[in-house]
Amino acid sequence: MLSLVNEKCIPAVLPELCIPRQKLMKKLKTGGRFIYIGAPAGSGKTVSALLWNSVCELEKRKSLWISLDAYDNVPSVFYKLLCAVFCSSQPENENMRSLLTDTAFSTSPVEHTVRLIAEMQPDESLYTLTFDDLHLLNNPDVLKSLPMVLKRLPNSFTVLFLSRNEPPEQLRALFRDEKTALIDREALRFSENELKAYYRSLGLVLTDEEAGLVLMATGGLAIGINAIAKSTGIKTPGIESSKTEYVFANYIREQLWESWDEGLRAFLLKTSVVDEMTEELAATLTGRKDAGKILHELYASNTFVSQVGKDLFRYHHLFLDFLREMAKESGIKLTALYKTAAKYYLDVKQYLVARHYAVQSGNDGIILKVIHQFNQYTNPLLDEYAAYSKIFSRDVLPKGICDRHPYLYTSIMEGAWISSDTKTVEHAWDKLREYLPVIALKYPRMLETVILEICVDYRKSFAGMIESFSRLPSIIRLSKRYQVSTLSLQLPFVHRSIRDFSELANDDLEKLAGSFGRLLYDLLPTVKLCFLSAFSLEKNRLDEALVYALKAKEASANISSPEIIFCACNHLSAVYLATGNEALLKASLAETEHYLQKSGARFLDRNFLAWKTKILLMNADKKAAQEWLDNYFVSDDEAGFEEHVLLERVPLERIPLYKVFQYFTTARAYMALNKGGKALGIIRSLIQFARDYRRPLDLVESLTLKACLEWASGSRGEAVVSLEEALLETQSRNFIRIIADEGSAIVPVLKRLVSSVQSENYTGALSRAYVTEILLAAHKTSQLYRGLTVNFKKSGKPVKLSKQQKKMLEFLAQGYKNAEIARISGLALPTVKGHLMLAYEKLEVNNSMDAILKARTLGFLSPELLP
Repeated sequence: MLSLVNEKCIPAVLPELCIPRQKLMKKLKTGGRFIYIGAPAGSGKTVSALLWNSVCELEKRKSLWISLDAYDNVPSVFYKLLCAVFCSSQPENENMRSLLTDTAFSTSPVEHTVRLIAEMQPDESLYTLTFDDLHLLNNPDVLKSLPMVLKRLPNSFTVLFLSRNEPPEQLRALFRDEKTALIDREALRFSENELKAYYRSLGLVLTDEEAGLVLMATGGLAIGINAIAKSTGIKTPGIESSKTEYVFANYIREQLWESWDEGLRAFLLKTSVVDEMTEELAATLTGRKDAGKILHELYASNTFVSQVGKDLFRYHHLFLDFLREMAKESGIKLTALYKTAAKYYLDVKQYLVARHYAVQSGNDGIILKVIHQFNQYTNPLLDEYAAYSKIFSRDVLPKGICDRHPYLYTSIMEGAWISSDTKTVEHAWDKLREYLPVIALKYPRMLETVILEICVDYRKSFAGMIESFSRLPSIIRLSKRYQVSTLSLQLPFVHRSIRDFSELANDDLEKLAGSFGRLLYDLLPTVKLCFLSAFSLEKNRLDEALVYALKAKEASANISSPEIIFCACNHLSAVYLATGNEALLKASLAETEHYLQKSGARFLDRNFLAWKTKILLMNADKKAAQEWLDNYFVSDDEAGFEEHVLLERVPLERIPLYKVFQYFTTARAYMALNKGGKALGIIRSLIQFARDYRRPLDLVESLTLKACLEWASGSRGEAVVSLEEALLETQSRNFIRIIADEGSAIVPVLKRLVSSVQSENYTGALSRAYVTEILLAAHKTSQLYRGLTVNFKKSGKPVKLSKQQKKMLEFLAQGYKNAEIARISGLALPTVKGHLMLAYEKLEVNNSMDAILKARTLGFLSPELLP
């Protein structure tokens, strides 16, 4: 049966000369089910793990191994590698194999991995699973999901992590007893007896004094000890033990480098440009047919080379650093070697690695070829593309290449767009506009993509773009179907997708056909109907919104874009949600779920789950909130501060555009769980995101949530300020539902704002009629759903009312109206209202009846003063 594992899944070969290190082996044996070895490079982590595996093999325990690198920082890549290793443990298990080879694996890698583990057949074997170089893994989705996955492994598995760093916070829950499960640099140091035993195996005898000098110079760490052992004598420079890397480099330079012949030195320098090499790559880089023989000889002589599998070799990290410094000094043409490496990896279809070396080469030709083939032969999901973009960011394209080949700005823009790097996005837009005539002339097939990307420039009025569309270069149409880049960014609502389209709410959408609609091809009818439904819903024209939503759903049957079909389904569900039609809402959601399963569009699952969770959170469903937060793709440290510092300034989280809807759901989940501090941290980040991206509806939703949170937390004045800012954004378009959907959570803030707007002293721009209309809609919503903040703890502080506030409540209890109270008391009417408003706040009520009842309960009114 064809193996699905590669060289990364084959452990390095244990050096021939090793000493048992029994004390360390005992510590590993008692470390528990999950063991973490964290120590600097050169500490002997890998060799210690190989020794442990050799001991385990004697005990009939099988070894599984994964050598990680920076290119594994993509969930689908990492989990496919992990599952391939699991499949290798049960090669005849067809159920496991079918899950690994499932075409939908990349859309839900964690879920597929969990199902694959569940398909493992019981056997009597014991296993050790080793993750080497774990420090190279920093993708939060991977780190958060990994403990959940590994805990599902059978108890026959022991998992060993090797890293240069301390355990990531996400993994610490795996290590119940950190004293035994965590092995640090100190535990890896050679003792004097171990040092002497190792040297004796090399034919060297150390005196006690010499052994002490070696330990002092190297800190007892393996790489330094080995470097000294390969020299002709025991010479210890006056360097602190914490500087082992300098000890190592000095010994190599002074004791070994000059003793090697020129041909070997040249071989080492040329092959040092790559992180690892096959015999073929080494031969290609050096031009030596005997490259394989040299590598095997270096490995056999323990010259800082490890062999991984049959045909993959690596220099030790510190030795590689030394060689690269020497290569810079030598004057050899590194750029030519990088180009050679890029061509090699391109030929074997390792596009990410090829890109790294192509950029290092600085050669336009090979860079363009790699980027072209990456775009042509890979089709990453947004999560994958975002992870790739982080990997790409370590290699900055050579200066001037984008100006020489301006269509490259599309790649720059797309990567920055997904990762929310607005500065880079805006620069790329400016450059694409500048070079549009050149692109139309030299790269006509790229023109459609370029124009689409220019059209989402949030700095420009979309209506203005529609008017100027006729002045853009003509597009060469290669298809009658939309097939450029993502239009919705997989977000659930098309009017809040690749850009905020709300400025079209009061415009004639027929203008789209001759402008932006030309880019949409067959998607235009569905997209236009989704716009119409969304804008009608926002204006609280529910019947009209339903008609358009049903038509959009019908039109979506004629397109093949899963993203737009998904949006059409969600726009219909949103109308049912607003009308409170629970049966139709449930049926609509079930139909959407069925479509995603049937079509295989599981890459939309996360935003669909975010949408379903938001619906449940309208009733502050604690179970739904916690289940959402428990998902591996939901970061649990966005805010990083506690509830009691609600208003304290903290660094803002950068929100990826394609995940913005998920962040809104996360903020809501924290609010439903009465975790205001966490919620506020995300809301503040969302507000900044919305301002940066000029997304009015995201800004309004963020400010509305902030107002709900502030009111529930007792910051009533701040809540009114936040809500007023939100309404000023929506008033010109008469949008209602984006605020009213918060129901009972926003009703008291709206009441306060209505009162403020009605005041003779109000000088703001809000219309009383507009605010009142939102209040009425929100009140109706509050009758359908409990509201987001219903679980918020009420203040335990005693209520203190002033004499005037008590007196006003007494008048109310006697049946007097506000105007009558003003006449009897001699106070101005606004003053009476002010006293009553403050009394309502302190009593946490919204009307006179509730105020009288609660005041009587708390003893502020005598029993005879009944309402």
